[in-house]
Amino acid sequence: MFLEVDAPQDALVCFNHASNLKIQANVRNKMKPNPNSTEPSSPQPDFREHLDILEGNNTLMCQPETAVRAQ
Repeated sequence: MFLEVDAPQDALVCFNHASNLKIQANVRNKMKPNPNSTEPSSPQPDFREHLDILEGNNTLMCQPETAVRAQ
């Protein structure tokens, strides 16, 4: 089930916000739990699954961008 709305500008704002939140979450996941900790930091990989759905060709962000340009 999905909702189809003819408001590409609003959709683009929401998808950009979701993308920014996911990028910030990836940054936070890479931080040490305690900045004063002496344990070595372990680099965590980015969780690209959600960003790949939002970004790229023919994805959630591409479709409203194309619709906005067409208007």
